[in-house]
Amino acid sequence: MPDFDPERDILPFDLAASRRGMRLNRLGHALRDPATRARFAADPAAVLDAAGLTAAERTALEGRDWRALLALGASVYALAKIGGAMGVPLPQIVREGRG
Repeated sequence: MPDFDPERDILPFDLAASRRGMRLNRLGHALRDPATRARFAADPAAVLDAAGLTAAERTALEGRDWRALLALGASVYALAKIGGAMGVPLPQIVREGRG
């Protein structure tokens, strides 16, 4: 990767990121449950409303902006669960989230 720049390309998941991304990470955790995934498939807006996301979090989720979600504090684990519920495989999330 000749254009790789750690200062630009690595978004550390630390305590501060964990705090920022709490709502997103809780959503990812909730989507492990088959009933929650079924509700998400039927009415994604209702599940996002119940998650109490900020406008920025919701916009990034609805736009599938994985890089923005990482910057907002979502963990890769949460993105894997959210992406799975949206039909987006983890390799695609990683590829698109790289920036």
